[in-house]
Amino acid sequence: MSEYWKVTDAARILAVSPETIRQWCASGILPHIQVNRVIRIPKREFEEKIRQLGKTASQEVAKYKERISQSAAVSKELDEILG
Repeated sequence: MSEYWKVTDAARILAVSPETIRQWCASGILPHIQVNRVIRIPKREFEEKIRQLGKTASQEVAKYKERISQSAAVSKELDEILG
């Protein structure tokens, strides 16, 4: 079994297009190995990166929920003040 994902495999796993995977590789978001035009993504590093991105996404969602909660509290206070 290979230790690398093909671009199409990584795209299928993440439910994005292969072009998105290529862009992420080119921008350094995803670790990869490229020989000529063939891109391979090391499975172990890919899985670790996805875990990191998931944690970051979870943190951002928590921050967003906190902002919404604060906004709702301010809105409620304004409603009470303005009657």
